[in-house]
Amino acid sequence: MASAASSRDPRELYLLKQKAAKYYEENGVPAKMEEILNSMFYEDPSDVYGHLVNFFSQFTKAALLSKLCATQVYDATGMPTVQTDVICTMNNKDKHVISSTIPSANIKTRPEDREKAELEACDSVAAAVKLISSTLSSQLCGMDPVQQAEIDGLVLSVIDKLKEEDLAQKAQEEQNREDVSPPPPPADDKDKKKSAKDKQKKEEKQEEKPGKSSAPVNVIPERPPELFVAGSEAVAAVSQAVCACAAAAQGIPLYRHVSNIARTKVGENMGFLF
Repeated sequence: MASAASSRDPRELYLLKQKAAKYYEENGVPAKMEEILNSMFYEDPSDVYGHLVNFFSQFTKAALLSKLCATQVYDATGMPTVQTDVICTMNNKDKHVISSTIPSANIKTRPEDREKAELEACDSVAAAVKLISSTLSSQLCGMDPVQQAEIDGLVLSVIDKLKEEDLAQKAQEEQNREDVSPPPPPADDKDKKKSAKDKQKKEEKQEEKPGKSSAPVNVIPERPPELFVAGSEAVAAVSQAVCACAAAAQGIPLYRHVSNIARTKVGENMGFLF
């Protein structure tokens, strides 16, 4: 049985060989192969192929984000939180690099409102899991995990868009309720006279108590709670997972990678890199 190469037209085979030679030359394969083969003969490593792997690994491309998979898990307090698995393309293969879990939300509310707040937290975690595994996974695909600022900015833009949509939906629902609700009934004349008499009696009682006048009391209004759209946990979950992934892909401790990010950021703000 003739091989595929021998069955080709000689002219076609010649052009194919020329393309192959150009391809290898552009990627520097012959020079690197000659370098490692010559040096390896004198070094005589016990693991020949391991020695080749170590040599060529320095020329491989950086790991790129391939997929994010989020799962709802429970922490030690029984509260749901988000676990994010990061899969990267490394050496032409998809590889699971890191799993990262964020702390659960610290719910601070009145006892009578705690059950409602816990249900809202569960719904928000479920929304974050869905958001990470679908929208964010597809948008971050192909990005370098070292690009922390760009990735954080992209995730924040997605959350901001969801927040705007949520506010618009709530405003529309409020408008619909106002349009449907009937106008309040007109006040009766008897009710008006009664309220006027009650007001007059109250003023008379205040005039009967001379002397003591209570100091004005300044009541500080409660600060309105900050609006968090369902799924906001995705911001912290993705940022933490990508940061840990970048450190693992570079083979350095997480604290060192965070330190490198901080030093680079300071250098950019000052107009130079360290």
